[in-house]
Amino acid sequence: MMQKQTQDRLLALDFVRISALLGVVLYHSAAAYSTSTPYWSVHDGSSVLATGIRELVDVFIMPIFFFLAGYFTLSSLRKRGYWSFFKSKFWELGYIWLLAVIIILPIVWWGTNLKSSGSSISYLSYWLTWLGSVGQTRLGAANDPGQMVHMHFWFVSLLFYFFIVFILLYQAKNKLLGISSNTTKPESPSNKSVLLILMTFGLVTSIGYFISLLLVPDTSWLTVKLFLQFQPSKLFLYIAYFGLGLYGYSRNWFINGNPLGRLSIWAPATVLLAAGFLVVGKDVFLNPSATTSLSPAYLLLFALIRSFFLLSVLVTLISFAVRYLNRPSRLIHTVADNSYYIYLVHIFIVSILQDVLMIWPQGPAVVKILAVFFISISMSYALSRWVFRKLTIREWVSRKLFRLAGQH
Repeated sequence: MMQKQTQDRLLALDFVRISALLGVVLYHSAAAYSTSTPYWSVHDGSSVLATGIRELVDVFIMPIFFFLAGYFTLSSLRKRGYWSFFKSKFWELGYIWLLAVIIILPIVWWGTNLKSSGSSISYLSYWLTWLGSVGQTRLGAANDPGQMVHMHFWFVSLLFYFFIVFILLYQAKNKLLGISSNTTKPESPSNKSVLLILMTFGLVTSIGYFISLLLVPDTSWLTVKLFLQFQPSKLFLYIAYFGLGLYGYSRNWFINGNPLGRLSIWAPATVLLAAGFLVVGKDVFLNPSATTSLSPAYLLLFALIRSFFLLSVLVTLISFAVRYLNRPSRLIHTVADNSYYIYLVHIFIVSILQDVLMIWPQGPAVVKILAVFFISISMSYALSRWVFRKLTIREWVSRKLFRLAGQH
């Protein structure tokens, strides 16, 4: 059976995108109750369960987003052309990133500082201090003094840079080699060749992640000139999964309706690797800012288990979706269409709900996590579908300009 799709849309991958999105919301919903979130604005207990949830979902949520971005990049670039592709990514990512860095983030962190420390600094003073960090580059934990945390907007800026770099590299490659951007795609590969590619990819990402852990603490964040922020230890994984998405598209993965692997093998492997990750990773979880001081042998084992756990989650999700969800679904289609806006707004709803639930000090952490998760998803979806999707910022600005022009 051929992979069902609408235009350039693969229906099965909508489920994969939604799964990663739900993981992001769950990750943030558990933050107020975790033992490993000193930087979070709300602290309401120290649940081992919350920490375990965050450690597990943190492994795969963002690499899956980069994989999906890479998978759809080539088709979009070839269809639009270089300039139109860049403009579409600027309006999708670039202007949101600029608004976040210049307006949204200063307001959020000014309000957070007022609440937590009782600081009486004016917003103007705080905003000028914030902008003053434009020329600085910092490496440190999220809660280090002077570290301007970009919240979840770091992904928006980093992905935007990924697209820019890819455009430049792809254009240079075509000019140097004289290859047309409309090259014919090959036949879908066999299951054995895909398995070999995946195993090789797992080993390569394990080694890359291991080297990263030797060089920089796992939880460190690098802030470059205020306008770019990411975890250096994870950067290799993001690049690798973006590249895997590009490769998968170029090799016609999923088009013929074949999953990446057998669920009867990959699903149990995912469960076993998850358990192994939680057991082996204890020293990393207890020393997140000092992983460079741990023994190389231990870090190599940790990197292997974590990298293959990440790979197995991706393969399992895709294989399940291709096998069972390879058909139109209005719910999955609609949520996937709104996933970007849900990603942008959910964290604010999560923080407010976590703050409100502090009036219930004896409430079980698992109940609070689930309440925050489901309410945040519902409210974010409602806002996305009936507010942001109806009137984008660009449309609002355009209407204002046209209205002003009509008055003169």
